[in-house]
Amino acid sequence: KGVKHLAAWAGKEIYLYHIRAFNDDGFLDKDVWIFPTPADFTSLSDSKPLSYVNADGETIAFDPPPADALVGGG
Repeated sequence: KGVKHLAAWAGKEIYLYHIRAFNDDGFLDKDVWIFPTPADFTSLSDSKPLSYVNADGETIAFDPPPADALVGGG
């Protein structure tokens, strides 16, 4: 099994979800990190590892989110 992540861009923030499983009640068992959108960000990339496209058209891998960006699991 691979690690499942979902990234979402919402203005000035990137939301990164680590999805572990679906709970019995149908909700996601997950961790969530929120961190600032990089200054040169133009879009998320569909390449691996998780990355984005910068203003120069380069694909840049995200650094691991800082530990203080973890906002919870559940």
